[in-house]
Amino acid sequence: MNVLEVKQLQIMRDQRVIIDNLSFELPEGHRLFLQGDIGCGKSTLLHCLLGFIPYQQGEIRWFDNTCRQEKDFVPLRGKIGICFQHAGDQLFGPTVLDDVAFGPLNQGLNRDEAYQIALQQLERLNIVGLKDRFNLDAMVIDPYFGQNAVQSAMEGIGRSFSQVMFLLLIAFIFNLVLVKFNKITKLRAVFTTGHVQMQQAATAFWLILFCFPQLGDTPMLIVMSLILGLYWAVGSNLTVEISQDLTDGGGFCVAHQQMFGIAFFSYLSKKLFGNKKNSKRIEDIQLPGFMSIFNENMVSTAILMMIFFGAIMAVLGKDYFIETKVLKEGASFFMYVVDTSLKFAVYLAILQLGVRTFVTELTNSFQGISNTFLPGAVPGIDCAATYGFGSPNAVTIGFLFGALGQFIAIVALLLLKSPTIVIAGFVPVFFDNATIAVYANNKGGIKAAMLFPFISGLCQVFGSAFIAGMVGLAANGGYLGMWDWAVVWPIFTVIMKYAGFIGLAIILVVLILIPQLQYRSHPDTYFLCVEDYEAYKEKVKKE
Repeated sequence: MNVLEVKQLQIMRDQRVIIDNLSFELPEGHRLFLQGDIGCGKSTLLHCLLGFIPYQQGEIRWFDNTCRQEKDFVPLRGKIGICFQHAGDQLFGPTVLDDVAFGPLNQGLNRDEAYQIALQQLERLNIVGLKDRFNLDAMVIDPYFGQNAVQSAMEGIGRSFSQVMFLLLIAFIFNLVLVKFNKITKLRAVFTTGHVQMQQAATAFWLILFCFPQLGDTPMLIVMSLILGLYWAVGSNLTVEISQDLTDGGGFCVAHQQMFGIAFFSYLSKKLFGNKKNSKRIEDIQLPGFMSIFNENMVSTAILMMIFFGAIMAVLGKDYFIETKVLKEGASFFMYVVDTSLKFAVYLAILQLGVRTFVTELTNSFQGISNTFLPGAVPGIDCAATYGFGSPNAVTIGFLFGALGQFIAIVALLLLKSPTIVIAGFVPVFFDNATIAVYANNKGGIKAAMLFPFISGLCQVFGSAFIAGMVGLAANGGYLGMWDWAVVWPIFTVIMKYAGFIGLAIILVVLILIPQLQYRSHPDTYFLCVEDYEAYKEKVKKE
């Protein structure tokens, strides 16, 4: 006997054929493994087999019964279940008790009976104390969670993730063209951070698709490439002068997730704190007595991470780490926390010590390319390259105050009963805020290094909750969440969504004008800054 038979099945979504002429059998006592590329229709097929998605042609037979309409599938749902990819998709009620009672209610029991059974099951599992806990639609703000969320969302609408790669390639070529004609465009920076490009291309694809769903593949690709290529070129270009100042002519700029944030907070740091006599930099402050150990970056980082990681691990519990085989049975949980924290401090120290060598090699290599193909171009690289310049403790302070801002924002979302709850990801809270602190300290001292990462943390959470909920990525469990994508791109998205192509034109014009305005503010030193930094410094001093 066959449990399931599928004959010449055709499934369409949004007037596109997702699955065509599919036939297979699942005999009793057998297992069937379904494998395929992202976006090929695996989830769509499973949903169709249980009647959640209609099919256009063919036949589905369960237990020798043909199932065509919704009513045909209803009797199966007591025998056959599906575990959805995302936990948020299979929770139905506001509390744990409501979720457990959902099944009995759908089996025809009245409310009192269903809730009595649900309570009995919670008691059997010794988790009755969780019955009043609320289900939250939570997502992680992290580049990798964000990329996975886009992949999942695209699969759900029948689009291939390969389109993102075309977007990345064309946008990068456009970035090179803009820099090639820098005398006209005034753009000097090439975005070379490959893994970041992938994450941003995925998120940009979904945001623009949300704004312009009616466009065909080619027009969509053109629109996306224009705005993303301009964002890369303009954003990294904004960090050229301030990076040269920070590194004393290091010959690179930042091409990462917080380029507009770096430029914005550097400006505010100089404006609000830069001219004040009491605005000391972190490296100028020496703590007295025993506190002097915190002048050493490795010590302060280790202690801070011990508190940070310790709090997170304590919430997860020792049993979690044993179950996931991270920690062996009988091992000391306390020593594991200490070991993890100290290793992070060591790895960060290695990163900071190795940065200068890395930057020197990179800039020398890029110089040969730029002299031949892109005269006057500057490589845009990972934000971590800045951690070897200025005070090492700026990195730690940025992380600390950024985390504080994020945690306060998350609590605010909970108190305000936000439909989207954010879980802090390590990448935004560390790399965004540490980088902002490095630049803020250089321009405005320790006060700026504490204040602006804190504000950044608030923006990361509130902005991400807003945009991810708006475009539907929160339901898929993640969002990129770093500063530019929690502030700048939500603004882009709102403008394009409600102003359409006029909004798109406005954004493109603004991005084109930004480097022009930069150039007009100091035309005599604009290109000199990257061509001859020593001459640039001398000229600035005279002015």
